[in-house]
Amino acid sequence: MKIGIIGEFNPGYYTQVALNEAFVHSAKFLNKKFSLEWIPTDMLSQSFEREVKELDGILMSMGTPYRDMDAALKIIKYARENDVPLLAICGGFQHVQIEHARNVKGIEDAEHEETSPGAKNLLISALSCSLVGETENLRVINKDSKVYEILGTENLEGKYHCNYGLNKKYESILFDGNLLATVVNEKGEIRGIELREHKFFIGTLFQHQLDSEEGSPSKLLNEFILSSFKK
Repeated sequence: MKIGIIGEFNPGYYTQVALNEAFVHSAKFLNKKFSLEWIPTDMLSQSFEREVKELDGILMSMGTPYRDMDAALKIIKYARENDVPLLAICGGFQHVQIEHARNVKGIEDAEHEETSPGAKNLLISALSCSLVGETENLRVINKDSKVYEILGTENLEGKYHCNYGLNKKYESILFDGNLLATVVNEKGEIRGIELREHKFFIGTLFQHQLDSEEGSPSKLLNEFILSSFKK
């Protein structure tokens, strides 16, 4: 089994280092062996068909902007349409929403403010207050969701390292169909999403890998790994 982490790894990004460590925690906890590879988006764009056919699970990483946003959106679309397990964290979570807006909701010019600040449809915009290094109290708002089934609790804390989130004016458009808002903060701002009728397709703005420890790994990462084995 092989999982691809889509994004540009930087050993100076503690959140990405923590993700690698979280995979080690989960693999040991689950007693599972698998292959793990960071795949830069510009490399993905050069050999897309070969790369995706090798992957049993796709993790859209934090540490954006991606070098090749179009390649990132293309593999998200591939996972969505082909029932390939996908877990998206922070910047990955943001790009899942852009892909859905463009290819499902018809907002073809949906953009990210970090890379296209002058765009007409800024689906992802700067947060009013930076969440770098912050922690929020969160709530699962749909008990029929896969997120609730995995976490087994309604209340949780989420750690962050980001400055961008979903532009609130697009919520009613984005979440009126198959894409489900699952986790919110105390202000009702969306922090977690999932796709209905999909094996595993979950995104979070909060970075649950930061809470992973040996013997107590991320439950979301655990379930993503198990789903990837079932592909």
